[in-house]
This record gives sequence, structure tokens and C-alpha cells, in this order.
Amino acid sequence: MSTVDRSTTERLEQVIFAARAGGVLHQQGQAHRRYEFGQKVALATTNRGNWFVAAMLCEGNPYDGHTLNATLCRVESNTGVALTDAYVDKGYRGHDYEGEAAVHIAGRGSKRATRVQRKRRKRRSAIEPKIGHAKSESRLGRCYLKGLAGDAINVVLAAAGANFRKLLRLLRCARGVEQTFQLNFAWLWHLLRWPNHHPRFKIA
Repeated sequence: MSTVDRSTTERLEQVIFAARAGGVLHQQGQAHRRYEFGQKVALATTNRGNWFVAAMLCEGNPYDGHTLNATLCRVESNTGVALTDAYVDKGYRGHDYEGEAAVHIAGRGSKRATRVQRKRRKRRSAIEPKIGHAKSESRLGRCYLKGLAGDAINVVLAAAGANFRKLLRLLRCARGVEQTFQLNFAWLWHLLRWPNHHPRFKIA
């Protein structure tokens, strides 16, 4: 089989597999993965802590810019905080958002941006590994629930699971710091109360 026939066959198999799985075939801009099947989802994270604040299903294959308004409205409804800035990639050019928040598109107006804005623009790409971890660790890469309702539930649970795991890590680190502080404080208290008991700090 020639290279052209092999690539055509692989493409046809991917289309058939996507049709059987009930999803939409998406073309990816990655060399190792040219196509992906499934439903498109919209995810939003905080700029500093990278917490998921919005996760919603976008039925079909809509243009990224046409999902921004619904995503930012979902962020405001979930957090109860009015947005002031939103940092997106170039796929959101021509977006449909008409709210009060300023939408900063990557690569645009970088020369006129302030120091704080440039720092926050660099943080925009931090969402990419979050999406990768959600696919591999939170089962966002493959949904085993039925229908569009199952897809919508799966994306919300994946984002919630990622937040819970991050919260548990922070609590574990805080508990470790607290235990270390308690041990050091107990050792210092023992040293100050009974200095002759320590071999290195005996008083003649």
C-alpha cells in the first residue's frame, strides 16, 4: 500500500470511528495528533492560581470566538465576581463578547501593554497544560457517559476533580508546614526549658 493510500485509509478509519462514537471530528494543529473526535468544550481558569472557574459543553463545532460570551457569562455566574480582563489566544479573533471586561488577544497590542498586562499575557498559556492534565488525569480525554448530557456532565466533573486535587495538594502542603512548625517549636521550647539536656548546648 502506498503512502497516499495509507493516509487516506487512516483518515477514513478516523472518520468512521468518530461517527460511531457520536462525536465531531476536529482538526488539530499538532504534528503528533492531526485530528481529534468528540465535542468541543469551553474552559476558563484564573490568571494567577489556574483554578477552573468555568467548564461547559459547546455542542457541535462552533467557532471559538462565538463561545466567548457564554463562557465569560458562566464565569461571572459561577464566581459572582465581575470580570475586568480576559486573556485569550488568536483563535478568538472576531469574538461575540460585548460585556464590560477587556478582551486581550495574544499577539495584539503587546507594545502598548503595561508591565502588569504583559505579565498576565504570559500567564495565558498556562491553561494549555491544565487542559492536558484534565484530559489525562480527569478523564476529559474520553467520556464514557451517554449522549450530550453525559458529555456536559463529564466536562464539569473533570474540572471539579482537577480543582479538588489541587485543593488537597495545598491542604497537604499546609499540613506539612504546620507539623514542621510544631516540631521546631517543641524542640525550641524543650531547649529553652531544659538547656542541659541537649548535648550541644550544655551550660557549665
